[in-house]
Amino acid sequence: MFSGNKDNKGNPPQAKASTNFNYLVEGSVFEGKISSKSDFRIDGVFTGNLQCSSKVVIGLSGKVEGEIYCENAVIEGQFNGKLIVNSLLNVKEKAKIIGEVEVGKLAVQEGAHFHVSCKMKSGNAREESSFGGKKG
Repeated sequence: MFSGNKDNKGNPPQAKASTNFNYLVEGSVFEGKISSKSDFRIDGVFTGNLQCSSKVVIGLSGKVEGEIYCENAVIEGQFNGKLIVNSLLNVKEKAKIIGEVEVGKLAVQEGAHFHVSCKMKSGNAREESSFGGKKG
């Protein structure tokens, strides 16, 4: 009946990586270390270290304390710690960021609280990885 939805081994089709994402919903609290290849959205409370080779979004109700290493980031909520973004960091008008920031590109909307020491990556940023040394 559903044979058209299975591969040649009878397994259901697999989702493509580009459609996968992770989500910490409002009201959730997590402490620890996370590593992800897919987008990650935080609307709850997270304390720890997040390494993401894609985009990280901290929603309006999101509160993060710790370290984030990612490709792109959109901050609407609160972040306190060390934030390393290889490409674009987009800080929305209600965001509150305190700590150390290193970015490739930066966009800060009027009204945002951006209390950081900020370092812009050089044009050679693609040759180095924030995830542990030089790319090879």
